[in-house]
Amino acid sequence: ERHALVFNDPRMFGRVDFHTGAEPPEWWTKIAPAILSRDFTVEGVAEFLARRRRAPIKAVLLMQERFPGVGNWMADEILWRAAIHPARPAGSLTPAEVKTLWRECRAVCRAALTKIAGHGDKLPPDLNVHIPRTWLFWHRWRKGGRDPRTGTPLQHEHDAMVRLTGLTPQQFEPLYWADRHAYDEGKLTGITFWQKFLADAAIPATPALVEQLNAHDARMWTTENPRMLAWQLALAQRGLKTAILSNMGDAVLASIESAFPWLSRFDVLVWSYQLGIAKPDPAIYLHTLEKLGTAPAETLFIDDKLVNVHAAQALGIQAIEYTTVENLRTQLTALGLADQIPLPA
Repeated sequence: ERHALVFNDPRMFGRVDFHTGAEPPEWWTKIAPAILSRDFTVEGVAEFLARRRRAPIKAVLLMQERFPGVGNWMADEILWRAAIHPARPAGSLTPAEVKTLWRECRAVCRAALTKIAGHGDKLPPDLNVHIPRTWLFWHRWRKGGRDPRTGTPLQHEHDAMVRLTGLTPQQFEPLYWADRHAYDEGKLTGITFWQKFLADAAIPATPALVEQLNAHDARMWTTENPRMLAWQLALAQRGLKTAILSNMGDAVLASIESAFPWLSRFDVLVWSYQLGIAKPDPAIYLHTLEKLGTAPAETLFIDDKLVNVHAAQALGIQAIEYTTVENLRTQLTALGLADQIPLPA
C-alpha cells in the first residue's frame, strides 16, 4: 500500500524538515518555549527585546524564535491590548510595558486557542467565527473601522508612508524616530523633518514626495479619544481647569487644529515646538503650571509614556500613566480622587 504526505502551503511561509536517529535534532530541541508554557517568561521577553532594541516592536513580535505562532493579526491584537504603538523600537519599552506585553501575548494566544480551536473536534467553516467582537480583529481591515475600545477611527497612514519611501518597515522605523524629538522641539519643521529623513535614506527628496509624507504623518497623529473628551467636559463643568501639554510638530498641530474644534474647550494648550522644548524637559511642565496658575501638588498629569510621567512626578505633580480608561479609573480611585472629581465613564 502506498502513502503520500502532502504539505499544502499556498502562502509559502513554511517548510518541512526530516530527521532520522535516536536523539531529537538540534533544530527541534531549540524551538522557542510555547507562549502558554512556564518557560515563556517576562525576563526572557525582556532579554530578547534588548537584543533587538532598534527593531519595531511589531516586527519583533513576528520573530518565531521567541514568539512561536504569533502572526500578523495576533501581533496587532497584542499591541493594541497592551497600548503599545507597533512602530515603537523594541528597546524603548519600559519594564512595566514589557510585563504588559508578556501578559497580553499569553492572553491573546490563550483566547485564540479557546475561541478558534476550542469548540470540539470539528472546526467551523469560518475559523474566525468565535473571535469576540470586542477584539481589534473585526475592525482593523474594515473601511471606516473604529477602535472597538474607544470608537476612534483607525488610521492606516503609517503603511502609506512606508510604501511611499519604498523602504521595509525595519528600515523605515529607525529613520523615522531618529529626529522625531528634534521635530517636536521645533528644531525641524514637518518639511525639513522629511527632507532629512529622505536624505538619510538616500532617497531623492522631490517636493511632491515630501508633501505627501508630511500630510500622511500629520493625519496619523490626528486622533481623538471620545471617552476622554467626555471626561474633560465633565471636569470643566465641575469648574476644574484642563490643559493639553503635547509634544507636537508644526504640521501635526495644523492638522489637529483643522480637525478638532473641541480644542477651544481647554483652558491651556501647550505645544512643544512653539516653545522649543519638549517632554520630559522639566521646563515645559513648569511653563504649563504657570499658564494654569496651579501648584504641582494640586495638578494631575496623565501621559501614555512612563518617562514623561516620571518627569512630572519629580516636580511634585501627581501623575498617572495612561493605558486604558478602565485602568485610569482604577488609578484615580487609588489616589483617593474618586470623591473629589468625576471619573471617566
